[in-house]
Amino acid sequence: MPCWPDGFVGSISHAGELCVVVVGDRTTIGGVGIDIESDGPLERELWDIVLGEGERASLMTWPDDQRQIRAKLLFSAKEAVYKLQFPVTRARIDFHAVEIELGTESFRAHVARQGGRGDHVHGLVCAAPGFYVTLALPSAYAQPFDGRVSCFSPRR
Repeated sequence: MPCWPDGFVGSISHAGELCVVVVGDRTTIGGVGIDIESDGPLERELWDIVLGEGERASLMTWPDDQRQIRAKLLFSAKEAVYKLQFPVTRARIDFHAVEIELGTESFRAHVARQGGRGDHVHGLVCAAPGFYVTLALPSAYAQPFDGRVSCFSPRR
């Protein structure tokens, strides 16, 4: 786990030859998690391991050619949520402890905790040539989940 200077939070991810880092002031953003994945599909045999029953049911409402891509975005969002929560809780949570509601350019996550209490997380979903990037922020520091958040990728 990266060690940030006092008062800062951050997250690192890599895929292929690309690395992404996000760092911010702890009092401004509270925490952050980022993940980057190649833009290929999430193999169907991983769905039961990574995705909850509700997430798999939601995927089935999408056209066949989009299901594996959306499954990959769900996986990436869960990775970003894990990286957000771990520095604070030190909890090694299971994929099924995180339930993602995936929008077009954003997501909302619920992280189940013992005793029925849970945490809510908001995030962004970005597509860049060859990659997907997800960014997770604590709900208290994020904009409401309303589909108005945009993510722009640099031109090559």
